[in-house]
Amino acid sequence: MSFLGLGGLARRRVDQQGQAPPTAVSPGSSNVVRARLVVVSGAGVSGVFVYSGTPGLGNPPIVSITSASVDPFGNAVVPGLDVTQGDISGTTISGSVFEGTDFIVNSSGAFFYSGAPAANNLAVSIAGSSGTDGFGNDYPEGVASWDATSDGFYVQLAGQPSESASVVFHNEASPFSLDPEVHGAGSSVAGASLEVFSGESAGGVGSGVLCQDSTQAGRPNGLVTITSGGLSGPALLSSTDSFQGPLTLPLPHQTTSNATAFNATNFANLVNAVNTLQTNLQASGLEST
Repeated sequence: MSFLGLGGLARRRVDQQGQAPPTAVSPGSSNVVRARLVVVSGAGVSGVFVYSGTPGLGNPPIVSITSASVDPFGNAVVPGLDVTQGDISGTTISGSVFEGTDFIVNSSGAFFYSGAPAANNLAVSIAGSSGTDGFGNDYPEGVASWDATSDGFYVQLAGQPSESASVVFHNEASPFSLDPEVHGAGSSVAGASLEVFSGESAGGVGSGVLCQDSTQAGRPNGLVTITSGGLSGPALLSSTDSFQGPLTLPLPHQTTSNATAFNATNFANLVNAVNTLQTNLQASGLEST
């Protein structure tokens, strides 16, 4: 308590009081306003504006809360809560639309663009279902990433029912008859598998490789199934575990015309090679016994 002329503590300023005053007051030189309730309304520009430096045209507020599109000095602001510097911290931020210079997050999903959002400029989309954004860009369900150097070519990460998922390759400008795909499936009970499918062009026939673990295949060491009209590249079975050496299927038919010296020794070597190949194919489960 303070008594005039008797010393003691100085009287508390208004902004130091334990209870806020019933109406807003300015406590002198402290530049602080305390109030229980702040209501901002009226014609023209109204709101709360926070500046870095001296307010004026050319120095827009770093934070504004207003229904107007300009501040009192004519600087453009976004109606609502507009924060141009710093961070917004909190446990939850709620809203229907969040926009940046190159992204939009709304009730349909999250969309990221190569530059300002525009037609043919979508780079990545994350959506619960397929649709079209506000600029005419079609997007699929799941996560999709577009190749900025091509027209409409994108990769889709798609969840599938029954414990499976796929990475699918699409070409919107020139669609495949069947899209190329990498597909994983299975469970700890049913087993695991991974399939690589080439896709199919118009009138084409696809090829693929299916890899199954021992649980799903029902045989030791699992099973690899190749669906193809031929193999090329490193592949001769030199053991029961691997392909090595050049192999192109179907193998050319051996005759005396394509053998430089088709004699008894070469014939015996050919028979031994065929027998070894057959034994390895059987041991690897690629040929029945």
